[in-house]
Amino acid sequence: MKQSERLKKLSDIALEQSKIYSEKAAELTIKGDVLGANGYENLASIEKNKSSNYLEKSLDIKKIEMVIVEDIEISKSLVDAEVINIASSIKVLKYYSQ
Repeated sequence: MKQSERLKKLSDIALEQSKIYSEKAAELTIKGDVLGANGYENLASIEKNKSSNYLEKSLDIKKIEMVIVEDIEISKSLVDAEVINIASSIKVLKYYSQ
C-alpha cells in the first residue's frame, strides 16, 4: 500500500472518531453534563484537525509518488533508446568490419 493511501486511511479513521466524539458530546449535552460534553467536543476537534493534517500530507505525498512514477517512465524510455542506439552501432560496426 502506498504511503499516500495509508495517510488517507488514517485521515478517514480520525474523521470517523471525531464524529463519534461529537455524538457523545451531544448525548452528554442532552443529559445536562456540559463539562463532559465540552471535553468530548474538544476531543472531536482534535480528531478533526488530525484528519485534516493526515489528508494534507496524503495529498503532498501523492504528488511526490506521481513524480517518481514519471521519473521511472522517463528512465525506462532513456534505457530503451540507449539499447536501440547500441544495437544500431553494433550493426554498423559489423557491416564495416567485414
